Amino acid sequence: MKRVHLLRLFACLTLLWFPATSVATAAANLVRHDLTIHLNSENGTLQGVDHITLPAPPDRFLKFQLSPLVSVDAVEVAGAPLGWSFDSGRLQVGPLPPNLPADATLAISYHGTFADPVPQAPLNNEDPSYGVATAITPQGTFLAGGAGWYPDLPGAALFRVKITAPAGISAVTAGRLVERGETPEGFVSIWETDHPLPALTLAAGSWSFKAEDYGSVAIYTFLGPANAHLADAYLAAARNWLELYQSRFGPYPFAKFAVVENFFPTGYGFPSWTLLGSSVVPLPFIVTTSLGHEIAHSWWGTGVRPDNSQGNWSEGLATYVADYLFKELESTQAASDYRRKLLRDYATLVPAARDYPLSHFSARRSKLDQAIGYGKSAMVFHMARHLVGEDAFWGGLRKVARERMFRQASWNDFAAAWDPKGKLQLAEFIRQWVDRAGAPQLRLADVKQVRQGQEWIVSGQLIQQGQPYRLQLPLLLETEAGPLTRSLAASGEVTPFLLRSPSQPRRLLIDPEADFFRRLDPSEVPATVNSLREGRDLVVILADDVDRLVGEAAADLLTGLGREATWYREKQALAADLSRSDLLLVGWPRSPALRPQLPGELTINPEGFILRGEFYPDPSAVLFAVFPRERTPALQCGLFLPLSPAGAKIAARKIPHYGTFSYLAFSEGNNRLKGVWPVTSSPLTHQFIPTSQEAGKP
Repeated sequence: MKRVHLLRLFACLTLLWFPATSVATAAANLVRHDLTIHLNSENGTLQGVDHITLPAPPDRFLKFQLSPLVSVDAVEVAGAPLGWSFDSGRLQVGPLPPNLPADATLAISYHGTFADPVPQAPLNNEDPSYGVATAITPQGTFLAGGAGWYPDLPGAALFRVKITAPAGISAVTAGRLVERGETPEGFVSIWETDHPLPALTLAAGSWSFKAEDYGSVAIYTFLGPANAHLADAYLAAARNWLELYQSRFGPYPFAKFAVVENFFPTGYGFPSWTLLGSSVVPLPFIVTTSLGHEIAHSWWGTGVRPDNSQGNWSEGLATYVADYLFKELESTQAASDYRRKLLRDYATLVPAARDYPLSHFSARRSKLDQAIGYGKSAMVFHMARHLVGEDAFWGGLRKVARERMFRQASWNDFAAAWDPKGKLQLAEFIRQWVDRAGAPQLRLADVKQVRQGQEWIVSGQLIQQGQPYRLQLPLLLETEAGPLTRSLAASGEVTPFLLRSPSQPRRLLIDPEADFFRRLDPSEVPATVNSLREGRDLVVILADDVDRLVGEAAADLLTGLGREATWYREKQALAADLSRSDLLLVGWPRSPALRPQLPGELTINPEGFILRGEFYPDPSAVLFAVFPRERTPALQCGLFLPLSPAGAKIAARKIPHYGTFSYLAFSEGNNRLKGVWPVTSSPLTHQFIPTSQEAGKP
């Protein structure tokens, strides 16, 4: 399972990131919420009183956002009743009396029932919120910032929240922990923020609590009974990530970091805490990689906040300094493989007609958004690092963290921090990679080698399709005596080049380590699970011997992929025109005419299947593979081959999470093998044919 669940604040929260108040703003200009909340998890109700310290001087009328699910009980100012009206989620209070003191407090009492339907085993995770904004249940509570569970004024505010819940149920939100424990009234949790926040999210549940300190930072875990044994692993991993990031970015900006278990499968990051679903917490890659992504957001996203009007850079930067950096620390090969994965995702999931610039990215609502706002964005940070150098790149990040903490920052703020004197013309870099949609499309042309005396001359052209980009690309010439490296500056449709080598060339490569963002050629993009998400019409062909339950599992699989399809039995498929459709075979067809040509790594026989030399005869085994159609390589053929209905049901829910892989083998409900078909050609690679050519002109 890939980290597809781990998504940041869903759309409504992102859109409610109002311009953050400067840390230097006088306290008198900040709204302060002192919330007293009583939760009843049995009937889904909330009773609240919000004592709001008003900015000075306050407006005569105040307009709050408050959920339509709420009933307002009373509004008072300085202890006296105050007029109000409430309609369609808008609470208007006033007129306020004149000459209110600067510390005047407005008290709003309200109650409501929050019961959004909560999915337990969702098939599709395109919407990371699963439609849940406010839910109070016996299994847990989730109240999203921006959903109106407290009276909310536009702008950032300070918060103190006291939550009283039934015995054994504690609550977590942003800020530092002031108090938690059982009382005669119930379990009380008190949290207080030290910095203004644009919105406040709250979760509650029956958790095992564990804490330790890392310097001045408190690290907490709030985990359910089934996952409580993982607390030490999460605490240790959080320490390691904090140590790494403080050395790179400067001091951690919050008083705590908490790992909190949710009762439905989320992966949210909030200021100073992350909320992970019960099914997400035990996944091994969460501790090693995804937790780092969430902690990185403490600097980039919830600390320094993106100005979404100019593009949300925070997901790309968190991806780069967590998911990617983890691979870089592992090995050079792992890092280059990850960059190639990002390029494949973009090529597979982002049709040119639906592409858009990074300056328009605000939040992830689809796999296409993820390929742009996470993947392309991460590659832009990687290219910036190449351009400005190690010291300037990491030093620039520290500068932005130091100067823009709890304020908004834009791509241009990063450019200014990396190149304060403007020598590198990063404004052009931002215009090209952030403000412009698309990516370079490159190929080699007219590559020749000619021997002249004691050396070899290699010449050729780099061709850019469409509007050219300004590029500085690495060029690698492999020779009998070893590699030669050069840098190729390209800014036009055609860029000629010439190299001299003392030994005979073997192979020429442009950007061999995938350090630059581009749209891959179809020959460089292996068929993967993601290939079935986008593109042509999809036809599902049920083999004659497929069980009804396997067909139902295949329907679940399509839901997980976000696809609709035309369904045929074999006889119908034989009579249909399939020449312009992607195919998904469910079971192995009885008719030879419907059987695809299989890759050499895959064999199917009556007892099971063999994948990369491993035999899978167990009834629980399931194969899923995607490969190009034999006569039309631009079309894809998927094969879903379960050896039992039970295995099919389990695998169908998991397969969509392995989007970047070409083939998968499952047994006993677990993935046993996964991989990507090898890529053997590229328009940026030229293989020389050995020659004894005599002297001549290139």
